[in-house]
Amino acid sequence: MKQIICLIAVAIICSSPSVLAASKCDKQACSQVKADIREVEAKMRSGYTVSQGTRYEARLRKLRKLQELGHQVVLIVGDWTAQIGDPSGQSVTRPMLTADEVRANAETYLRQFFHVVDKKRTEVRWQSEWFDSFRLDDIVRLAGRFTVAQMLQREDFRQRFEAQRPLGIHELLYPLLQAYDSVAV
Repeated sequence: MKQIICLIAVAIICSSPSVLAASKCDKQACSQVKADIREVEAKMRSGYTVSQGTRYEARLRKLRKLQELGHQVVLIVGDWTAQIGDPSGQSVTRPMLTADEVRANAETYLRQFFHVVDKKRTEVRWQSEWFDSFRLDDIVRLAGRFTVAQMLQREDFRQRFEAQRPLGIHELLYPLLQAYDSVAV
């Protein structure tokens, strides 16, 4: 089964645009669509809804459309990376959240998510399914595949480094953990 990667927290990026244009998906062409929730913030608990006409809603509606074409959404809840906090576009180190804070925020978000996306055609996976069993040697092995130079290619990291603003090692792990999701799923 071909997998199409879709990141709803950033944008919908599909490896096969023909899937989006198809009117129906036959059984052999059906695929999984990976949806990714990274930012599980407290604002989701305070009255935010996905039905406010936002770009986010459009992404969710695109996922729903893909489901209607016969594709399955695999939703990855970034409960581990949300504890670190997405460093993208940040000029300062973000405070880490507790697992309980993230779980409460995620549950609220999931209720909103399923107002648009069909729950029956969605497989929900939590990063903690694979990262809770990670040991130090697993993290060192994963980190050993990348260099600081590669991490500093990210504009936000490079700018903070050049401005001599704090850039936590845990923040450098964020993109590595995020990438590992695709391996785990």
